[in-house]
Parts: sequence; structure tokens; C-alpha cells
Amino acid sequence: MALPRRPPPRGRGRRYRDHRRRLYRAAAARVDDRLAVLRERLPDDVALVVTGDHGEAMWERATLDRRTFRDSRPAYGIDHGGTPFEAIARVPLAVEGVDVRAGGTPSLVDVAPTLLDALGQPEALATTGASLSRGVPADRVPIVEAARYGHEKKAAYRDGWKLIVSRGDDAAVGFRLPETPGAAATEAELPADVEAALYDALPAWPDGSEPERRVSGMAQQRLEDLGYV
Repeated sequence: MALPRRPPPRGRGRRYRDHRRRLYRAAAARVDDRLAVLRERLPDDVALVVTGDHGEAMWERATLDRRTFRDSRPAYGIDHGGTPFEAIARVPLAVEGVDVRAGGTPSLVDVAPTLLDALGQPEALATTGASLSRGVPADRVPIVEAARYGHEKKAAYRDGWKLIVSRGDDAAVGFRLPETPGAAATEAELPADVEAALYDALPAWPDGSEPERRVSGMAQQRLEDLGYV
């Protein structure tokens, strides 16, 4: 069931939100300008990779965040380092000067093996990613972990679905990802087989325990029919 939206901020709250968004857009534009200058000055035989370690939340999921998870600041749905919603988990990845194969879901873990491949040293370091020049595995389940504020949270993706789990909050939320770039993900109940696969892909918690599945009775029966339990 979708959560009711909080009323939009008024007065000083709205001015603060709008001002913060303007500052963020200005900072991003400044980075774009400096990257354009750098690109013009680079020799032709130099590869350029631009990415980021996280995005920035701007109140897109403030209501859901506040009602589902605990933030020690508290600052729900704003800033970075909290719940890995799409505004935080999705980052740009621009590559120039390196042949890149389309398909699959690239991740930050692919940056190092891609550069090593471009240097002709693919085995120089042990990495967990894949060279984008060779292609990303079609069956990859990307993982995102967040632990800076509140309880540790984990997220996993598969076939247009997303799962966020927090053991400390005793909470799990599923999403249907949009087909249109830039559109918002929709909170949704995950298909039983997808939910099981996403839980299986999540790494262990710091104490070594595995994330436990949170499924309904009907979903449990479906998992048994599919041979997951």
C-alpha cells in the first residue's frame, strides 16, 4: 500500500529546500564546466572516466524513509549516506577513450577492471567487477550498502526490481524500477522468485549472519513450488 505523501513544506522550510536544490544544481554545473575544460586539454590517447561514489537525496522519499527506517541525525530523505534509494544509489558513469560494450548493469566495481584492461594489464589486480570492454554479465545482481547513518541497509537489483533491507529496523521494501530513464521507482510487492533471488544475493551482515527473507504465506508457498525452500 502506498504511503500518503507529506504536505509540501511551507515558509522557511520550502525556501530552504529550494535553495539547497539550487546550490546542488549549481555545483553540478560547475563540475560539468571544469570537466569540459579538462577534456579539451587531454591528449587523444588518454582515457577519461567520470563517475561518483553516491548521489544526493532531495526529499524524494522523505515520507517512506521516515516511516520505515531510523536515521540517527535525523534527516530523512535528504543528503547522502542514509537509505540507498535511487537518488543515492544511481550515479553517472561516463567513459571516453575506451571501447565499452552495451548491456547488463554496470557498477562502480567495474571501473578498476575496465582501466586495467585498457592498460593491457587485466590480471594486475584482483577485482570483483568486470571490464566494460568485455561486457557486464547478464545475470549480475548489483548490490548497494549504506551504513553511515542509522542501521546498516542493503539493496539489490534484478530484472527491473529492487529490494532494500535493514535488519536493525526490521524492515524490507520492494520497488518496481521504471522503464523510462529519470522516472521514479514505484513501491511494490516483489514476485516471490525475485525476492528469494535478491535475498540470496545480499552479502552477510557484519556479524556474519545472512539476511532473512520476509515473505507472506502465499509468497512462501510460491517459493516452495519454485524449489527455493
